[in-house]
Amino acid sequence: MHNTDPAASHLPNIDNIDGLMNLLSACVLVVLGNVLDFRTYRAPTQEENQKRNKSQQILIEHDFNTIPFNERYAMCYSRGVALHLINWVRHSCTVTGPEGEHVPDLPSFFFVQIAQTLIKYKEGANSSGLEMQANCTLDMLTRQIENVVKIVSRFSSLWSEHHS
Repeated sequence: MHNTDPAASHLPNIDNIDGLMNLLSACVLVVLGNVLDFRTYRAPTQEENQKRNKSQQILIEHDFNTIPFNERYAMCYSRGVALHLINWVRHSCTVTGPEGEHVPDLPSFFFVQIAQTLIKYKEGANSSGLEMQANCTLDMLTRQIENVVKIVSRFSSLWSEHHS
């Protein structure tokens, strides 16, 4: 499925695994956009390196943060487009491994692997004492990732399998 349209020259060629993984990587970054944005973990009235007080904690628990509404809206829209592309790949592409075996639902496995890796990275950073963004705790990061995982039933079932 090679496109000869010069306007499409920037698009990944999904006829090979490198192009497919480039497309999926971009989609995963977009889907996890707010998870990876440190503003997600800071209340609107909270300074960048300040710990939360009780009222700020309540705001964060209700998903009020420092990301402006127009950016949050754009993130939601972009996430929807990325999820649509992931679903399209899942249903329209046949992925085979190096030995010619069928690889079922590569997009979901890839997404869950990246999400799990983020949590493991955060756990490792915490245990090694690395100075990290103060407001992005392991619990908050896990909660944000689990909010995204709930969006797609296939992500959710793979996520549940990992934790069981």
